[in-house]
Amino acid sequence: MFEQFSEVIRKLPGRGVIDREVALDGRLRIGRAGEIETHYAPFDHVSKGAKLVLLGITPGWTQMEIALRTARACIDRGMSTEDTLRESKSAASFSGSIRRNLERTLDELGLAEWLGVTDSSQLFEPPANAMVHLTSAVRYPTFKDGENYRGAPRIDRVEILNDAVEHYLVPELASLDQPLVIALGKPPFSVLERIRDRDELRHCRFLPEAVVHPSGAANGYRAAFLRDRAPGLRQRILASTGRS
Repeated sequence: MFEQFSEVIRKLPGRGVIDREVALDGRLRIGRAGEIETHYAPFDHVSKGAKLVLLGITPGWTQMEIALRTARACIDRGMSTEDTLRESKSAASFSGSIRRNLERTLDELGLAEWLGVTDSSQLFEPPANAMVHLTSAVRYPTFKDGENYRGAPRIDRVEILNDAVEHYLVPELASLDQPLVIALGKPPFSVLERIRDRDELRHCRFLPEAVVHPSGAANGYRAAFLRDRAPGLRQRILASTGRS
């Protein structure tokens, strides 16, 4: 899909931050269903060697803007499509304060230890980032009435969102080698509950409950999750590798 939109991305005006109204003016739109719109941004890259999958609901505007800005710079430098997609997704996925919150949660769950690194911040930089696939239930940025989509209406009740699960998420997970899949929040966990028993996903391992989403809006719930739920999940994760 990148090839379809690469020229639009290259021509986005300015060299700095991309204006929201410009990016969402319709040229990057790939689907619409009433108040729901999905727009293209380069989140296509799949880390084929990943042992851990972190599943959000969908990239928001902040992530979309960073991905587009990074891709525009990569195109200007003459980088290959593969390298552009890798760089754009790496820069944008769970970026900003969300990433710091996520790193703390991953550390508390023992995932850095499980993957053999010192702390979870390393999982977002080479070479350790090859062990982690960052993705979303709905791969491309989705908005409701122009604001970040947060799970209502439910994904399975909106055709274009459900199609994204079938066309992108299921094949992504099927292509990986026995990954541990962790949902960040209830909406993506609900999606996993619907698809986890499919034959093509039987090799995947799914954490049995959702992990608190790293957004600032969940700060209160995050503290309770880290106190009450994380220790048991940590023990379970590390036991799977004999490190508990």
